[in-house]
Amino acid sequence: MRKACVAIGLTVFVLTGWATPVSRPDVSACGPFISFPVFTPAGAPAEQTYFAGDLGIIQPRYGRRYLLVAWRALENRPLSAAEQSVFTSVPAREQDAVDVWRRVRRATPVEWQDNVSSGGWISATYSYYVNCSDSAFLTAARMLEADRTASALSATELLDWVRAQDIVFSNCGRRFEDAAAVPAPLDAGASAAARADRAYQIASALFYGGRFDEAEAAFEAIAKDPGSRWRTWGRYLAARATIRKATLATEDAEKAQELMRRAEAILREVIDDRSLAERHQAASQLLDFVRARTKPTESLVDAAKALDTPGGAEAFRQHLGTYEYLLNRYNSDGPDRPNRVGDPRGASELLDWVLTFQSGGDEAVSHALDRWHATGSPAWLVAALTHAKPDARQREELLKAASAIASDSPAFASVAFHRARLLLVSGHASDARRVLSELQSAPHLPQSAANLVKAAQLATATTFDEYLDAAVRSQVETVNTENALGASTPAALDRDVIDAVNQRFPLAIMIRAARNARLPPEVRREIALAAFARAVLLDRPDGIRELLPVVSQAEPSLVQKLQLLRSAADDRALRNEGMLLLLALPGLRPFVTAGRSRDPGDFATIDNLRDNWWCAFSSEGVVPYETQYWRRGAQERLELPQQGLYADASTVPDPVFLTADDRRQAKVERQLLKRFDTAPNELGRRVLEWSRTYPKDPRVPEALHRVVRATRYGCTNDATGAVSRDAFRLLHARYPTSPWTAKTPLWFK
Repeated sequence: MRKACVAIGLTVFVLTGWATPVSRPDVSACGPFISFPVFTPAGAPAEQTYFAGDLGIIQPRYGRRYLLVAWRALENRPLSAAEQSVFTSVPAREQDAVDVWRRVRRATPVEWQDNVSSGGWISATYSYYVNCSDSAFLTAARMLEADRTASALSATELLDWVRAQDIVFSNCGRRFEDAAAVPAPLDAGASAAARADRAYQIASALFYGGRFDEAEAAFEAIAKDPGSRWRTWGRYLAARATIRKATLATEDAEKAQELMRRAEAILREVIDDRSLAERHQAASQLLDFVRARTKPTESLVDAAKALDTPGGAEAFRQHLGTYEYLLNRYNSDGPDRPNRVGDPRGASELLDWVLTFQSGGDEAVSHALDRWHATGSPAWLVAALTHAKPDARQREELLKAASAIASDSPAFASVAFHRARLLLVSGHASDARRVLSELQSAPHLPQSAANLVKAAQLATATTFDEYLDAAVRSQVETVNTENALGASTPAALDRDVIDAVNQRFPLAIMIRAARNARLPPEVRREIALAAFARAVLLDRPDGIRELLPVVSQAEPSLVQKLQLLRSAADDRALRNEGMLLLLALPGLRPFVTAGRSRDPGDFATIDNLRDNWWCAFSSEGVVPYETQYWRRGAQERLELPQQGLYADASTVPDPVFLTADDRRQAKVERQLLKRFDTAPNELGRRVLEWSRTYPKDPRVPEALHRVVRATRYGCTNDATGAVSRDAFRLLHARYPTSPWTAKTPLWFK
């Protein structure tokens, strides 16, 4: 499930190509990478039908670009097909630009070192930035291919151009603090065309090499050369050099603003110059980039107004970048904070709605209600309902308004869900069940919304079968794998169910669930394995025997390993065999987990980042069934969308179907589990006792070796060192010639 770790990087707002400013995606930090099922995405909708208006249940945690889509749909101005393509289409890229340059360059009879890279490195911030854009390599490749056949350059001059271009591109992958490599100027004997091209190469090398003042001057000189084929690019690229200095080489915020204003003046002169008409579009796009930093409030309002009505894909993409960049800086301290001078919310209903929807709280509900009363917009009703509390004085008004929303409205799923939520936490469970049933049968309900409906139905379930039906969710994403959005993934349990299974179900109910055909095989498998490990740990031989055929059927890879348990002569032998099996399989645990670091069926592999076995159930602040890379505090038992389904999410009530005896037994078992130490200590002590009782059992050396291994790779505490030492000494003292002794040269504190 792991990916190779490449590098930690920072998001850098860069200029790609000659013109278009885009916001690069965040670069993930180095691992560990554990696979986790996602049922209700946090930052983005899971289904691409969202962009066509099937909004499902809108989440305040969505990125602001996705809330723009929701606003447009709720305001009956859904995205056009062209605008949808900005989100749903992957730009065609036949070949990597650097590879295109390499292919053309290799055909030239000039020796070179192929070390071209597009990304520069800033040591101070430990981040990459795009230094040489794709268009730089593609333009160079086109020039070289064209100039071979029809060029103003002689054959010798063309080869000199290639050598100089190698020097230019050697700057692309440089560390920011490194000196620039710059081609030498040509002497007066060279042709005018060759000298013009060399001037452009020198200016480019200065730009990529971080000598921005010199680059700006060099590009300005090119703009004044009527014979240069680069003349029309000169002033535009001078502005780019100024912008690059402001964004990469200037720490003083006021100085950066001054540079941006100078670049803005240059770009306006380019746009006003009719002789540079072919560069007007590029300059206009770059001007938007600059205005976002010099006039952030005006720029954000302009972008929001442009995005509020349908348009073409390119304009939409451009305004979307500005909107997202600036709105994400709304609460920052930078000079480009869009509300530093004036608040854009008053000038744009879209901005007001997005910020209100994401803020939450009583003030947000009150404001949303005021805007709903003034406009009648479903968008504002959604905002008010999403954050409304059951005791709010407007509750009845909101419930009545929610009931009037038609099932074909983009707002329906959100409104119906929060209507059911308010009814549920107000004590009207039967009314909530009816609303949820209507919502569940709504046409085109996205899977992520269906999962939330099931989470609400779980809170209303009155029987075991109802509970199991609501327990199973369909994954819409898998974090840290390469599954595409909306990919078909197995059914699984979400955290609300995992909490109940692990903490509220007694072993007997876990076994009952593991045998229930209402659950999909993959879910029964997870519960059966957890129940089996728990039965061993709790010393419940009857439970172990009952689970043997269930586990064998659910997980065929364990059939052979379970044979020793089937043939155990008595309860003691059965318990011992179970203990040895748990020690040998670090991926087998007495609880169901939300994420895993191993592929299904792979229980024996040691996770080198110590996601093995389990920690003590009594550890302060630790929920052991949430693996060490996915822990959450004791007061965050549920994901945010599910927390609102309960009056107090930190004390979720027991499932209704559990009897008084079930609850008592579950409490007894929880108390027993809390007495156990971490897995390496608990299993280690049991194995040491078994080893001393049965010293001639041929499996003792291997078991002792595994105890020491567990103290290295499992969850540890202050007592672990003693267990590791005792197992090590017993192994070396009694079994000095065993190959397992040779494999155990150390013990671990």
